[in-house]
Amino acid sequence: MLPSGGSAGLTRKDCVANNVNVTNRGFEYLAQMMAGNVSQYSIPTWIGWGGANGYNAAATNLPGAAPTTTQGTGQWYDVGPFQEFAEARVKAASTAVTSNSNASGTVNTQFTGTITSLSNQSVGESFLTPASVKPAVFTVTTSNVTAGASALTVNTSGALAGQFYQMNNEVILIASTAASNVWNITRAQNGSAAQTAKTGDVLTFGNIPGAGINNPSNGDMFAHAGFQALALNTNDSVAFTWTVSVTS
Repeated sequence: MLPSGGSAGLTRKDCVANNVNVTNRGFEYLAQMMAGNVSQYSIPTWIGWGGANGYNAAATNLPGAAPTTTQGTGQWYDVGPFQEFAEARVKAASTAVTSNSNASGTVNTQFTGTITSLSNQSVGESFLTPASVKPAVFTVTTSNVTAGASALTVNTSGALAGQFYQMNNEVILIASTAASNVWNITRAQNGSAAQTAKTGDVLTFGNIPGAGINNPSNGDMFAHAGFQALALNTNDSVAFTWTVSVTS
């Protein structure tokens, strides 16, 4: 599965993700759709983008400090973007790619779409999702959230106990809320590892497997990819191609 960059004005903007994964929730989608539950688990045909994770958000080179994972790394346990940008998600055109070689046990579907930047920014992630509407987002106002911290303060109220959020490369669970914008959190959910966060880091709502259809569907993410950041100017565009391969 490779999302790749396209043209941007007169400048060629090319990239290949350094880490691409169908998420845990995405694998559940595949199982549910194969079971015929297409009305409840819709096909992921929307493409979004955003910045790299946490401490690496402003970096254009692969980082050497916390988080210690590769910049913008997309892992199977991710439930949301690291920091989705202001641009609207785009509806992808989907095409089944067939050839004689598919008899070998691999079939592909491609999802293509182009996003145009509304500002000067560095794009370091792309994702494939079934929802056009963006999920709830908060930002950390605690000065330092260590890997062992059990509480944090966010910029505003509105989150609920029992919800999951993407915090850099980690997924956290809100165990309870206090004073509206103070979260008591359970760390390292959905297979992720606890990591340090800081003021200004983005928290994005997301669903883990088993969340069911009653949780907001805009918290679902099918696949996530990170890549070394592309520095874009206003009106630069990137054409993304997601190739979803099923191999027997």
